[in-house]
Amino acid sequence: MQDRESITTIVKEIMKIRSSKQVFKPVFLKISPDLPLEQIDDMLSLYHTLNLDGIVAANTTTSRHGLSISEYKIKTIGDGGLSGKPLKNRVKDIIVYICKHSAVNIPVIAAGGIMSADDAVDMIEAGASLVQVYTGLVYEGPFLVKRINKRLDHFFRQQK
Repeated sequence: MQDRESITTIVKEIMKIRSSKQVFKPVFLKISPDLPLEQIDDMLSLYHTLNLDGIVAANTTTSRHGLSISEYKIKTIGDGGLSGKPLKNRVKDIIVYICKHSAVNIPVIAAGGIMSADDAVDMIEAGASLVQVYTGLVYEGPFLVKRINKRLDHFFRQQK
């Protein structure tokens, strides 16, 4: 689902349906953190070609790079998407890459590795427009959102 042809087919159909609706709904493309830079460039070109409203960086990863548990334990757990803290640096790198290599200011939603209010600020400083939390919410509880909002409010007030 991360190749140009498949995405183009799906998004064109979504855009056709969207244009028939009275209420505008933005369409974002969520990309995998496992994509090589050449494929990220391809996704950036789709942003323009398909008139997307932004990019979500990134989804879960199939990589187990950098985990501190044994190979045996990793094999026991099995395949599947990994989320949470192990994604933070890769997501941040992708956001920086998108922001530096795009001719326009693409709205980017950071999704992956945001486990604290400081992680959210790191993503905004990297160039993200918004942050999305899921795994952080599971492990840190609902007050994580309040801490993030409070920290971002403080961060943006300092920027003025």
